[in-house]
Amino acid sequence: MNHETICSKCKSPIPEGKEHCGECGYPIGWEIDKKEKLSLRINKRLSFDDYFMKICDVVAQRATCPRKSVGAVVVKNGRLLSTGYNGAPRRFAQCNDVGCKVVNNHCVRVVHAEMNALLFAGREAEGATLYSTTLPCEICFKLCVQAGIKRVVYKENYNKDSVQWIINESGIKYEQLNESEEDGKQKE
Repeated sequence: MNHETICSKCKSPIPEGKEHCGECGYPIGWEIDKKEKLSLRINKRLSFDDYFMKICDVVAQRATCPRKSVGAVVVKNGRLLSTGYNGAPRRFAQCNDVGCKVVNNHCVRVVHAEMNALLFAGREAEGATLYSTTLPCEICFKLCVQAGIKRVVYKENYNKDSVQWIINESGIKYEQLNESEEDGKQKE
């Protein structure tokens, strides 16, 4: 199908492969297909929630525990303050090098991603949003309360029943990001 791209400012035809109009210099953002209506060329702009959750997914790739890879970020006023992933404390051997230390079916060798992100954010976390690939555990949720986190956005549920009492008492807003949203649904 042959698409003719037209400058949305001066209506001049734009040669294929160009990113700006040759006549007026306006950036290309709209396409006019003679058989279709005007459509946005960039059809899937991520919402901030989706954007920061995708960053969490990338951060989780740094995790050193083979049992679970978790990534977290702290964001305030649309600005990324810190990142964290689950891994052993400084100067400790990592799980992927020496194996996990499992107690009650949990690896206790690692510092959780949320803990690391909150530690690195420090006092700037007051009033911020924590994004995490999983719902924070009881200890991490209590740390969110202490750090002044106002909102938690997560992708995967991690025993919500165990943290519900903290959510109720703390007043922290929380939201599970739907997979359909995370797949790039356009939002303002």
